[in-house]
Order: sequence, then structure tokens, then C-alpha cells
Amino acid sequence: MTRLSRTMIVCAIVVAFGVIAGTASAGWAGSVYKRSECTYDATSNLLFCYTENLAITEPSTRNVSIEDASCESGYRLVERSGRFTQTYHNYYDWYLGTLPKAENNVGGDDNPGDSYWEPNYRDKDLGCFVP
Repeated sequence: MTRLSRTMIVCAIVVAFGVIAGTASAGWAGSVYKRSECTYDATSNLLFCYTENLAITEPSTRNVSIEDASCESGYRLVERSGRFTQTYHNYYDWYLGTLPKAENNVGGDDNPGDSYWEPNYRDKDLGCFVP
């Protein structure tokens, strides 16, 4: 393999990772925040980010119990797959440094609101729940 070929392959990989990273996060520096929702304090080297309402939707697979009168326990266990949304109210984080990167997170708080499955989820029957 020539040096030019290797260089082109490396460049293609770098570009591909950049595209993947760009689509995986909607906010500033890969966070859930817009830049305008963050305030940096140079004295403490802390970045405070706050958003009033936030909804995070992501692919998920979870075991869920649903009511079923035909089961002795009254519940059936299913493996649910699809897109799951969790909402938050008054969501904030503190970061060390000037960017809201996960590895720099030093604390925060979330106040969960509603959670729900997006339409078109799939259930796989796991049988009656046995306590």
C-alpha cells in the first residue's frame, strides 16, 4: 500500500468519525445544552449549564411489566424495544473548564418529568411475572 493510499484511508476514517460524532449529539460540544444556556466563571474555572425543559429520546430495550389478568400475579413481563423519551424540568450541570463535556462533569441535578415510549415500539413476551 502506498503512502498516499494510507493517508487517504486515515483521512476518510477521521471524516467518518467526525460525521458520527456530529450526528450523535444535538447540543454544544456534544452536550444537551445550547451555548446560550451556559455561563463560565473564570475565577472558579466552572461552567454552569441550565435548561428549563429537556427531552431526551434514544433507542432502548427494557424489561417492562404490564397488567394481565390471565397471570396469577396479575402481571406479564415483556422485553420492550423502541425509542424511549425521558423529560426533565430545571436540568443543570457543573463542568470543570470551558466546555460541557461529560468527562468534565463535576455535578448537577435532574428533575425527571414524564417518560414514555414513542409509538411503534415492539414487545417480546417473556411470560407471566412470578414474584
